[in-house]
Amino acid sequence: MQEQGTDLGRRWRLHSRVALRPEPFGALAYHYGNRRLHFLRSPDLVRLVQALEDYPTPRLAFDACGLHQDRWPSFAKALTALATSNFLEPVSATRSTTRENRREKEVPIAPHR
Repeated sequence: MQEQGTDLGRRWRLHSRVALRPEPFGALAYHYGNRRLHFLRSPDLVRLVQALEDYPTPRLAFDACGLHQDRWPSFAKALTALATSNFLEPVSATRSTTRENRREKEVPIAPHR
């Protein structure tokens, strides 16, 4: 992502070393690699960040999350800040997403008896 005229043509995802903790205002994001903390100050932003890896571009994620186009610039700015701080990472075309990897590794859970 770029600061001005954010590049929304790439696929992004939450960094694999970042955990989100839900909060009433949105969420706290903690990066276990650089020990930084970031506040996601909107439930819409949390939903967007969690959905990013499911869409080829952030613009498609904006639309899928039901964000009005008037709000897109503020969400693009927030995503840029997250990417600059390494809370988001780009997904290469040849690398599968974390969710796709999890789906491949899912093991059926036997019912509790």
